[in-house]
Amino acid sequence: MFQFTGDVFTNWLLAILGNVFLLILVYRAVGHYARNEKGELLGHVALGVLVAGFVYMPTQVVGIFKGAFSLITQGHV
Repeated sequence: MFQFTGDVFTNWLLAILGNVFLLILVYRAVGHYARNEKGELLGHVALGVLVAGFVYMPTQVVGIFKGAFSLITQGHV
């Protein structure tokens, strides 16, 4: 886990900043839930899942995006 750059300090910095961003998204999502704003809540949950994927599984998420892009473009890029 956390094999971003090979530099220990940079890896920890990216992990901490990613987790702080996730906490902000959770805080805002709870606020949208309390105000019964379903569209905004859904957007924050979707963005939170994407950010969590990049924070905790960066190589797998990049591989998924590469595969999806290759599927969409039929490998002509």
